[in-house]
Amino acid sequence: MIRPLAFLVAITAACTFALHGAFSTYHPFVLASPETRKSVEVTTAQNLELRAAELASDMIAYAVFSALLCGALAACCSAARSAKGQIVGLVVGLLGGAVAGAATGWIGHSLELNPTFAISDPMIYAIVRWSLMLLPIGIMAGIALSASDSTGKIANTVAGAVIGAILASMIYSIAVGTFTTIEARSAILPFHDANRMMLIGLSVFCIGAGAIIQLHRKLK
Repeated sequence: MIRPLAFLVAITAACTFALHGAFSTYHPFVLASPETRKSVEVTTAQNLELRAAELASDMIAYAVFSALLCGALAACCSAARSAKGQIVGLVVGLLGGAVAGAATGWIGHSLELNPTFAISDPMIYAIVRWSLMLLPIGIMAGIALSASDSTGKIANTVAGAVIGAILASMIYSIAVGTFTTIEARSAILPFHDANRMMLIGLSVFCIGAGAIIQLHRKLK
């Protein structure tokens, strides 16, 4: 188990710095029309276009993040000894991870627009929202790791990854505003550098560690 966890630490560091750099440079992606972006008085139609562009931008960002996490986890952290299994896991992780990440961005925006999702306590609100958002990524990470290993322990790896996603959500929600700059309640992808890096790092490590521990525990 030490070897996969060591790889996970390297993956966590690589994803954190690479994605932070990419998102700092390109996110939000330029998806709205030049007229809408330069308009002083935004019309109703333009406002809807800006919302759609923001949603698409966050879905793309999380799709890239999730694909890298799931693909790297399957390729580097399984117990498989065959290259075929690792390739299968990599493909499943990249494709499925992209879909799961897009779902994460969509869930985040849907919760913000849902009037019934009203939790007055900011801490509980943050933990619940981030847990729901990271849930698809956790599920797909567990599936990808199981696919690369070919041991049929998908229920265990998924359960471990989901627990990791919830743990990452709890740690992040407690740390933001306590040790770092507080984020706007509606921020789907953290704006401040420290928060963004912390979310990426915690998500990669906790989700990956949960899946790896469950997989290797069952292999003993």
